[in-house]
Amino acid sequence: MEEILNLDNYTEAGFELLQIQLPLGRTTVTYRVYKTPTEDRDAVQHRTEPALRWLMQYSSRAAARTADELLPLKNENWLREGESEATKVDFLRKLNLFDVKVDLSGHLHLTYAAGDLFWGHEIVVGLTDEQDYEYFTLQG
Repeated sequence: MEEILNLDNYTEAGFELLQIQLPLGRTTVTYRVYKTPTEDRDAVQHRTEPALRWLMQYSSRAAARTADELLPLKNENWLREGESEATKVDFLRKLNLFDVKVDLSGHLHLTYAAGDLFWGHEIVVGLTDEQDYEYFTLQG
């Protein structure tokens, strides 16, 4: 199976951020992968590849789940005066995945720009190394 994450420039430095740009749908996403001082290239590849493969296959599913989780919050607490309730379609149109972090445990942290849904705040979604959803939160 072809590698998604190219670690040709891998070094043995300490805690390090490996950052790459990959296309995902109509956008380019920044993938950030952290490594420990003792992790070799193969260990980083082994920890990271499954998460990135899952994301490339199921990114639309993650966005839909995010909409399902946060649409009630939007409509109950984040409507501007005179604004109509958002639909799931409206919500999904405004989501733009732009950052993916794979932490040292292999967990995914997806960051979406959300336009004006939450008045400029970003949405962060956490998934375990088994791609079970851990949290949905706003930041910024």
